[in-house]
Amino acid sequence: MRAIQNIFRARRSLSGLVACISICLVQLGCTYANTFPSNAAGWDERACEKYEREEYDKAIEDWDQAVKLDDANPVYWWRRSRACRHVGRTQQAVDDATHALDLASPKDSRRRMFYLDTRAKALMKLGKFEDAAKDFDEAVKLAEGKSDVAPIYMDRGEMHLELADPKLALDDFSEAIKLVPTWGRAYFFRAKAYDALDDHANADKDRSSARQMNFDELSDKYEPLSIRSTI
Repeated sequence: MRAIQNIFRARRSLSGLVACISICLVQLGCTYANTFPSNAAGWDERACEKYEREEYDKAIEDWDQAVKLDDANPVYWWRRSRACRHVGRTQQAVDDATHALDLASPKDSRRRMFYLDTRAKALMKLGKFEDAAKDFDEAVKLAEGKSDVAPIYMDRGEMHLELADPKLALDDFSEAIKLVPTWGRAYFFRAKAYDALDDHANADKDRSSARQMNFDELSDKYEPLSIRSTI
């Protein structure tokens, strides 16, 4: 009799153990699913979160996975390009932006405008200013009539300042201000162009405007477009 009771106890213990193992496996599966996305969109979302925390290297690793699963989506390549530029992987930034342009529809002018802008800034870092200027010029042409062209003018203006061409820089910053009159950053950089042209009175006015708009150069983390934009 006792032997039979022991057998039933053993069976109950085994059943409990099996149930416990099953629960653990389910929980482990959920954790794995949450930690490691199963599709490109999931990897992209995780990468965007890391990019926003300025964890650019980790974001790049996640976009690596996204493009492996869906290499035909230009947005993933464009986003990885931006992250690469932040960590000094400048040639890859150029290559990724180029790939995004290759994938984007020729009719999608807004998307191509920002892809060109991204590539131009990477080309600047490589010292390829002539190529960068071509990309900026093409981006401005594509942006004609669009309200969000202001960042393109801003970026091209900064290139002109770097190339010691303050007159062209002044024109671009003025265009950016015309489109977004409350953009303190544009006033701040136009002041630099005025200073380079020895027009210190107008430079002081623009710096005053930038301060009134709460622009702070030290905390400036300017980006022309949110990393989450689907453009």
